[in-house]
Amino acid sequence: MSTRNLDLAVVEKALKSCPFGHPVFFRETLSSTQELAKELARSGAAEGTLVLAERQSDGRGRLGRRWFSPKRGGVYMSIVLRPPILLSDAQLLSLAAAVAISEAIDKVYNLKVQVKWPNDILYDQKKLCGILGEAAAVGEQVIYSIIGIGVNVDILPSLLPAEIRERATSLRDILGHEVCREDLIAAITKEIYRWTKETLYEGKKEELLHEYERRCGTLGQEVVVESGQKVLRGVAKAIGPDGALVVSTAEGDLSITAAAAYRLRTARLA
Repeated sequence: MSTRNLDLAVVEKALKSCPFGHPVFFRETLSSTQELAKELARSGAAEGTLVLAERQSDGRGRLGRRWFSPKRGGVYMSIVLRPPILLSDAQLLSLAAAVAISEAIDKVYNLKVQVKWPNDILYDQKKLCGILGEAAAVGEQVIYSIIGIGVNVDILPSLLPAEIRERATSLRDILGHEVCREDLIAAITKEIYRWTKETLYEGKKEELLHEYERRCGTLGQEVVVESGQKVLRGVAKAIGPDGALVVSTAEGDLSITAAAAYRLRTARLA
């Protein structure tokens, strides 16, 4: 783990000119940054409000999976969004976050990562980052969305839980040295602003989908889709206009949304 606590002043200085990242709520320990961000959003927090923690006692990902969040081991953050979109397009926010994080990691560390649909960032087929997008709506209009992000930063592989050790990695493991978390937090926040406020909100959905597809390693792969007792096999074909994954199966094309209780496995990107 890192020997250095997160320096909030460095984060705030790096984000001084960015519309997102203000205000910042920092806690040494939270059950989940996502839960505090939702509380703040329900209380009227502005778009771009950023929640950070050194440690999460109950970090989670999609389908309720636990996210290992040791003290000073990663970037644990959530951002409040107030997007002018319908609930049917809410999944596009998670896609925007995936593109943003990939771009940030590329810019800061010159690392080419891949997106595994819908919410994972992989390096060398191992999980580096997870994304959790949640939205609240009145009728069909989204009133707020929370993008939760967990990046494995300064965690050595030997310290990862046994059940994920072979499938996960960290920036420290990849780069071979301790990493400045403040630089990564600032870069991710700036890129999320770019791919939401300056792209998706401005009606440039096709630009976002094109960039996501370019980075998505799931496309073209044979996949296994599990939903309850039903198991379907096919080929990941495309990303739909709502962010769903289109899978070509023997029964025809199947459109899978991240909100549905699907589990997706691929032969190469497991």
